[in-house]
Amino acid sequence: MEFETSRKLALLAEDHPIPEDHVARDKLEQALKDMEVLIAGKEVIARWGDYRTSYELARDAYRDAYRDAYNHVRREVESTLVAVRQRATYQNAPADRGDAVVEKVFGPKGPCYYPEVSLGSATSLLEAAAKRSLTSLAQAIVALPGYRFQVEGELLALTMPPEPPEPGEKAWDWRPGVALGGRRFKTEAEVDEALSQLAWELKARIREGYTVVVK
Repeated sequence: MEFETSRKLALLAEDHPIPEDHVARDKLEQALKDMEVLIAGKEVIARWGDYRTSYELARDAYRDAYRDAYNHVRREVESTLVAVRQRATYQNAPADRGDAVVEKVFGPKGPCYYPEVSLGSATSLLEAAAKRSLTSLAQAIVALPGYRFQVEGELLALTMPPEPPEPGEKAWDWRPGVALGGRRFKTEAEVDEALSQLAWELKARIREGYTVVVK
C-alpha cells in the first residue's frame, strides 16, 4: 500500500512539478531519483528502509511546495474578496443580490473557493492535489483578476439601469468570466496568446456591426 502511494506521488510530481525556484525542488528531485534507482535495481524489498526514507523526503518536499502554493492562492483570494467588498459597487448594491453575486464566485460552490485543507498524510496530500493541482493553483492566480472583473461588473449592473440600445443597434454580450473560466496558463506567452484571441474575437464582432456589451 505504501509503495503504491509512493508511485502515485512520483506521478503527481511528474505531471504537476514543483516550481523551479521553490526551495524544495532539489530535495524532491534527489529523493525521486533515489527511489527510481532502487526500483530499477529491483532492490525495493531488500532495501525497504532506504526506499521509505527517500519516499518520505519526497512526500515532505512536495507537501511543503503544495502548502505554500495553496496558501498563496488563499491569501490572494482573500485580498481580492476584501477589495471587492470595499468598493462602492458592492456597498451600493442590494445586500441580498450583491452577496449572491459574490457568493457565486467566492462561495463554496464557486471557482474561487479555497477552504483550509489537511495535508497531514500522503493520502490527504494526494486527495488535495487531485482537486487542486499545483498547476491549477498557478493558473488560479492568473485567472483571479478576471473573476474580480466579472464580479465587479455584475455588482455595477445591480446599481445601474441598463443602457438602452441605440436605434438599430445590434448588441453582443461578452462575459469575460465565461471566456476565461477554466483556462490554464503555464507561461506568459500563453497569457498573451489568449488575450490576443479574445481581442481578435471582440474586434471581429465590432466589424460585423455589433456593439460589445460586457456582462
